[in-house]
Amino acid sequence: MYGRLGAIRGAATACGLCLMVWYLMVPPPLGQGQTFAPDPYAPLSRWVKVEPFDTQSDCQRVLEAGFPDQLVKLLKIEAYVRFLRYGRCVAEDDPALGGQQ
Repeated sequence: MYGRLGAIRGAATACGLCLMVWYLMVPPPLGQGQTFAPDPYAPLSRWVKVEPFDTQSDCQRVLEAGFPDQLVKLLKIEAYVRFLRYGRCVAEDDPALGGQQ
């Protein structure tokens, strides 16, 4: 019976790895008011979760794809692209998140 329980625990641990969530995160704004620039030196616990992903590679793919220049101009999302330039893919259990949910 102990062997079976160990196998169940092992399966639960393996399944826990399957459920890892990765977040595309961007830095918070620098300062307050009209200043809308990213603060890439802010602690990761203050960064903003943009999108969850099932795998790090999915997150990285979106981060690296960026936006075509024409779309940026059309949608007037220059500020978002500025923040995305500093984006990172971070595992939900990364200690640097400081318990951020």
